[in-house]
Amino acid sequence: MELKANDKVCATGKGLFVAVKEGHPAYHRWN
Repeated sequence: MELKANDKVCATGKGLFVAVKEGHPAYHRWN
């Protein structure tokens, strides 16, 4: 599993939680 934002890998690994601020493209995925 990879979480990418702007073609950059933000997080890799299964079940890894990353803190995303409101307004981030992936924010709704963690909300």
